Amino acid sequence: MPTLWSGDFSIQVTQDGKMQKWIYETEHLINPQVKKGDKVTAGQIVGEVSDFNNGAPPGYGAVEIGILKGGQKPEHVCPFAYLDDSIKEETFTNFRNLFKNWEKYIGNTSLYDESLPIPGCLTLNPIEG
Repeated sequence: MPTLWSGDFSIQVTQDGKMQKWIYETEHLINPQVKKGDKVTAGQIVGEVSDFNNGAPPGYGAVEIGILKGGQKPEHVCPFAYLDDSIKEETFTNFRNLFKNWEKYIGNTSLYDESLPIPGCLTLNPIEG
């Protein structure tokens, strides 16, 4: 459960709690509800969404979900590239609709790049960190 630059937490989950090839991560959480070594289950609340060090709009939070490819220096990879084919297109459609609705609500239609091959992922290349 590293502390991030913003003072928020990164909750990292592996199958056995040790460094593995693949790590599920939720970043920018506050008030963690779990501690190192706890077993978690799908749907369990692990913390509260942060205001991103006051960088989120008032009343909103910012959280990042991801998959890390483990190693000496873990790499962030696009989690949505690993969705099962049975839910991939519906999920992408839901993301695109969410992004369009958010842009409409905010009044800025240039927030999201619609040309990205996978919505929600800025790059398909691993990012060190």
